[in-house]
Amino acid sequence: MARTNAYAGSFLITVAVLIVVSGSANAEGTDFTPNVKPLVVAPRCDGGVRLDGNLDEDAWQTAGRAHNFAETSPGDQVRPPDETEVLVTWDDKHLYLGFVARDRRPSQIRASMRARDEIFQDDCVGVIIDTYANAAWAYELYANPFGIQGDRRWTPSGEDLGFDVVFDSEGRITQDGFQVEMAIPFKSLRFPNRDVQEWRVTFVRVHPRDTQRLYSWASISRDEPCYPCQFGTLSGIEGVQAGGSFELLPAAVGSLSA
Repeated sequence: MARTNAYAGSFLITVAVLIVVSGSANAEGTDFTPNVKPLVVAPRCDGGVRLDGNLDEDAWQTAGRAHNFAETSPGDQVRPPDETEVLVTWDDKHLYLGFVARDRRPSQIRASMRARDEIFQDDCVGVIIDTYANAAWAYELYANPFGIQGDRRWTPSGEDLGFDVVFDSEGRITQDGFQVEMAIPFKSLRFPNRDVQEWRVTFVRVHPRDTQRLYSWASISRDEPCYPCQFGTLSGIEGVQAGGSFELLPAAVGSLSA
């Protein structure tokens, strides 16, 4: 069962821009080139996606693929010890993301059934989306290996930790890592009113082991003050409609008095 409207956390971007004195050893040597402003083209799918963490629908077989992640903290643009890949597709209503987080030590994966706001000590994966490509603000959407979510909004002056986005996610631990599926409704996002969309994005992974490691699909330089300016590009989305400025998030409050 997909878990909807996960809660905001307050961790990843702080780590992403943190200057760390100690570097990380490049597990695969020095022949590694990170992605500088990469491009992923997302094809449209017709059958939709069933969120169960399995990535076995036909839609994933033809999806766009984002790979060659770089470790950005504590290592500085080096090859991570474990690989990450993201599959990207969409239909009329949703953007679909499938994360494949490989791990040579799957027994050490950190995953727990937590409340939203509390997933960032776990392994987790996410996407950061600047839909207007102007570095004014960006959506941050994350999930841990069980699909428990975290979300917030990035701005140049800080992060809105109370910002909530309605989306669905599900995850599962596998023999060689974990997988997470996300379905992000276009009506949950705001983006330009045009037929063809091009968004700045990066995909990220938190990998806590001997230290809290952060990997990014798009190369992130510590010398560049503009964080979203370094993102890659997501293209291929056409003819979709954004949501309005307001969303209703139902809630109930009760009390009992003697």
